[in-house]
Amino acid sequence: MASRPARTSGASVGEGPDRAYAGLNVAFPWTKAEEKAYVAASKAVGKACSTTGKPLTGAASTAEVARDMDVLRRAVGDKKLSYLGFSYGTALGQYYANMFRHPP
Repeated sequence: MASRPARTSGASVGEGPDRAYAGLNVAFPWTKAEEKAYVAASKAVGKACSTTGKPLTGAASTAEVARDMDVLRRAVGDKKLSYLGFSYGTALGQYYANMFRHPP
């Protein structure tokens, strides 16, 4: 069974927990002000997910992502997954291979 999409809240973009993302608008905070906003926004996003998005945090594991990959494989009708992963993607590919052994 695949994971189900979930939102952290029913609020519109720019309201509620989604507002927390406003401080994450830089790739890397260089100034003290950017760092302060980035840290505060990161904490707010984490808090929003843990207090209002319990189903989201339960579906945010590597095993759940591997299950979703297999759902996509089946959806396109492939017998085997064609996949190239880097960094975390390499570990994800290994999880997938261990969870869904397909005959050669």
